[in-house]
Amino acid sequence: MPVDKSRRSPTTSQTEIQGVSLGYININFLRKGQMIDMNGKTITNLGSGQTPTDAARKKYVNEKFLKKGGPIDMQNKPIKIVLAPVDEGDAATKGCRDSKSVGESDLDMNGNLIKNVRWPEEDHDLVNRAYVYFVAGKKLPIEGGTMQGLLDTA
Repeated sequence: MPVDKSRRSPTTSQTEIQGVSLGYININFLRKGQMIDMNGKTITNLGSGQTPTDAARKKYVNEKFLKKGGPIDMQNKPIKIVLAPVDEGDAATKGCRDSKSVGESDLDMNGNLIKNVRWPEEDHDLVNRAYVYFVAGKKLPIEGGTMQGLLDTA
């Protein structure tokens, strides 16, 4: 039977391929967009992807993407362009943190206490009860007042 260069018969206009039927092709070949059931098998020796739709190697994914819940190594690089925090767990910018310092605004402790304060080292450090009793209790207040007992010359 004569065929043209597209392997079609001029009389039937059907493709003639020796020994291969349409049923064989449908069973043994994939169609564009068709899902592949790998039955637990893997693809090995995958080439480097060239376009966004190419498959990616495991090594590429592990090197280029962060693992959910894993640590982020910034390699001493800063994080820039951070939005202002909204929720309690959000990261805060330096400007936001600096504007919310305790010394410049109210600190609502909701009736809770600050405990385990160490002995102050700098003039701006918080003092504990022991410091007030042993150090400040031995000094005469600037506003004036009276002292009783022996004066400590130390």
